[in-house]
Amino acid sequence: MKLNGLGLILPIFDWRPLITPSPRLQTISPLYTQVGKTYIKGFGVSNFRKTPRIPWRPSDLIYFNSNQAIELPTHLPEGSPVVRTIRRLYLDDYSQVRLELQLFTDIYKKYKDIKASEIEDCIEGFWKNEVILKKEMKKERLGKAIYELADHFVLMTSIEDVNPLHYEYLLPQIIVTLEAKPHELPSTAIPLDQKAKLWIDYKEINIAENGGNSPIDTFFLINLPNYFQKPIGPELETLRIIKAHIISFYSDFQFLTYLAATDPKDYISDVNQEPIFNYILQLCRETRAAFFHNQIDNIIISKLFDLFEKKHGNKISRILGDLEKEENFPLLIKNKLNEVFSINCSEKKISSSIESRASFESGVINEKIKQALGRYMEYLSEGDENIQKYDDEKFKESAIRKASVVIQNIPENIRKLKEKIVFISVGGGDGEELFSLMEKTGSKFGILIEKNPKSIERASKIIQDEKLSVEILPGDIIDNLPIAIRKGKSRIENGEARLIIVTIHAVLHELPTRSSRGFELSDIFSKINDSAVIIGREPIEPNNWEEIIELSGDFDSGHFLRFLNFVKLHHIKRELLERPEYLSKEISKKTISGHRALIMEAISKIFYSEDFPYEIQECVTSFTKNEIIESLYKCLDEKYYITTNDLISKSNSEYWYKYGFKAKGKLSHKEQGHPISHFWYIAIHPDWVSFE
Repeated sequence: MKLNGLGLILPIFDWRPLITPSPRLQTISPLYTQVGKTYIKGFGVSNFRKTPRIPWRPSDLIYFNSNQAIELPTHLPEGSPVVRTIRRLYLDDYSQVRLELQLFTDIYKKYKDIKASEIEDCIEGFWKNEVILKKEMKKERLGKAIYELADHFVLMTSIEDVNPLHYEYLLPQIIVTLEAKPHELPSTAIPLDQKAKLWIDYKEINIAENGGNSPIDTFFLINLPNYFQKPIGPELETLRIIKAHIISFYSDFQFLTYLAATDPKDYISDVNQEPIFNYILQLCRETRAAFFHNQIDNIIISKLFDLFEKKHGNKISRILGDLEKEENFPLLIKNKLNEVFSINCSEKKISSSIESRASFESGVINEKIKQALGRYMEYLSEGDENIQKYDDEKFKESAIRKASVVIQNIPENIRKLKEKIVFISVGGGDGEELFSLMEKTGSKFGILIEKNPKSIERASKIIQDEKLSVEILPGDIIDNLPIAIRKGKSRIENGEARLIIVTIHAVLHELPTRSSRGFELSDIFSKINDSAVIIGREPIEPNNWEEIIELSGDFDSGHFLRFLNFVKLHHIKRELLERPEYLSKEISKKTISGHRALIMEAISKIFYSEDFPYEIQECVTSFTKNEIIESLYKCLDEKYYITTNDLISKSNSEYWYKYGFKAKGKLSHKEQGHPISHFWYIAIHPDWVSFE
């Protein structure tokens, strides 16, 4: 691991703007501040943050550059030199004040590597590092100095004697930015981007101080090696935006829970109640808006939301939706707050039971996950040329078996036509299945649609050597399928053939991610309506499982959950899988629960972990059996005779036993058995149906 930066943030609730008349300088409020002119003694002049923006806020935050207030360390705790510091005081339109002190080293240079076990020592070293408070030019530990800065802010912005009841220091936050390899990621980390180069994690760090422990909410923003490009690109801006959102959300939730748990009349008699309720409403609305902004924000909010839900007994979710519906505030809202939040701000923070584990434990599946992430790391480092491609030779026997199944399911009256059959193989690789079909039936005509150049090259050589009448249509399937059908019909029109048989094996599930355009099942089935027989085999979402299952096996649930979150980012049904009722959860040390599609997807990726960079680019549970069947009925002539047959693949069955998987229904608690991972479908045109 490499330590890239550390930050300490202290949220301060300032009652003074809510008091009439306000005992705080009005000019420092964002409503009145003149950027570049307004000044706080000991802190500096006001600035306006243009980037990174916080999209769900009506305006960006005003901040005061605090370079005049404090001098920060010149090195991070592990010894790397600091190349950039941030010393800022932020304000919002109401009562939020936030001190941010951050240090960053050079992201390109390789300094001392640190182990996961040393991270906490670095954080404690950061908290206890000596800094210089410039007002008195005295040295002080950072963890104490930030509170002295807060005191100084209150003193410098009060227009009367300071009242300690007029402000409240909330729980501090530490932000750690790290570079880590996939196997070094904590088991509780969650990926933030689709390529899984950025991760977020949370841990409560206890810092020994004054004879006791000070629990600090610590957030880790982790990037994989080679995330930052040369010259520096948009990835740095992405990192800055995410960090700004983490800090902003943490403060918002701190303020929301503090306000909900506090009756200002117990402390200050002259507080204006209505602005407090307006502020609560604003925090709720902005939080709700952020949930729907984009994928990264949603993950960040969900992580922070989960933290605060646990701290406050899963009560916050009730307030966010309910408050906006209240019309007769403030009394009704205040009553609701008192009802929902029967808590105290000094309540003990969440248990450290979610403590991160930085290394993989023993277990076959854990090692397969480690292998998968390691292969992905190689792919990110070395590029596309290192990615495992489809190996035609590896699947030769499988292609021949598929050809045999196709022939067994073709009606006898069609098989008798032999050379009058035109076979169209959709995504048929090197043509092994197509050539076998032509040989076994006596067909003279074949059309192969394939995109992979190496497969096309291999097929072309076989066609040339064997002198076969097979035409190859290279490129996108959706573009080439109508061409193939026209060529087949041309054979029929000139008397060379009688019918077309289309085979589509393990292709449909790839097209949502591999086709050159947006894909729907109708893009295929609507174009083959004139075929005599359509026969295919597809991996599917297991239809013999309940929607939510509990999976157990030889794995550590923390590692498996992290892998699930990685796989979910690449799933075409990601929006469905992110609904609250479908979120994956840890049940016990070796048991997790989640949606059947995501569970099956992750299992299949583990089975083929050595090919993970290739496999992650497609989705084996893209469709359910019903979705494929419904599309067939919708797109084909209504008289087509359609039959199906469920399958548990041979490899799936072997791996299921090998890795000790067991599945149980979340609601029924019934054993679910092996997942039905594939199914065959056969559609026969009414003119060619034979029941003999």
